[in-house]
Amino acid sequence: MILRNFKKEDAPIILGWIKSKTDLRKWSADRYRDYPATPDEMAQQYAPDNITSLTAEDENGNVIGHISIRIPDLTKPQTVRLGFIIVDDSLRGKGYGKELIRQTIEYARKNLNATSISLGVFKNNPYALHCYESVGFKEIEQETYSIDGEMWDGVEMELEG
Repeated sequence: MILRNFKKEDAPIILGWIKSKTDLRKWSADRYRDYPATPDEMAQQYAPDNITSLTAEDENGNVIGHISIRIPDLTKPQTVRLGFIIVDDSLRGKGYGKELIRQTIEYARKNLNATSISLGVFKNNPYALHCYESVGFKEIEQETYSIDGEMWDGVEMELEG
């Protein structure tokens, strides 16, 4: 797997992995208004200067994953937050998610001088939660969010070490 900068042409492929409104919310919380999301909306998400978006490719150049790195507070550029994490749904369960996270952590540390890395995940996404725990993220707090009229439990996580 290699990481490269996200291109707008990647958006239809990535958004194609999201099969329902629930999947969209698990992936993006309330960042998109409606399902299905559009490539233009996706490109808009990454317009701010404090966001680095990356696409993962396999050895044949096929898009297999996606992730973003955001600096929430520009006065603390060494603190980053991962988001919009997704792997091709036909490839899930094969370790690509873990590798995507590991490479992104390395990228953030090397290229952004990140010393603190966090992310959030909904409890109704147990496979993602397990993936993040398996690469060293630990729960630091829980919050409840209103998502499309339902109450969802969220887990805030930070990378240890």
